[in-house]
Amino acid sequence: MKTVLLRSTTLYGMTISDYYKVIDANQKTVLVQQIGKIVVHDDGAAQGESLPNSDQVIGAPFRAYIRIINDRVYYVSKRFVSGKAIVWESQADFYNTYD
Repeated sequence: MKTVLLRSTTLYGMTISDYYKVIDANQKTVLVQQIGKIVVHDDGAAQGESLPNSDQVIGAPFRAYIRIINDRVYYVSKRFVSGKAIVWESQADFYNTYD
């Protein structure tokens, strides 16, 4: 199975992205493992860019439902930081931890 990474981002005052690795899938759900992140740029003012770090495992795996909304695939679970995740698009993600 090809490695698939997901990203879940919340935008309430702060921009926080968490990353997940799909470790099993069927037609209705995926089994995901939260993974760490690598800060690739930090401007010193609590914002910058990060990338997933699949060498760092966080917590226990969990299942998420696969949903198609407006022709886009979402992965849905209360365990995602925003309640849903999308496939990570192989580029650094902006973050801001200063409220």
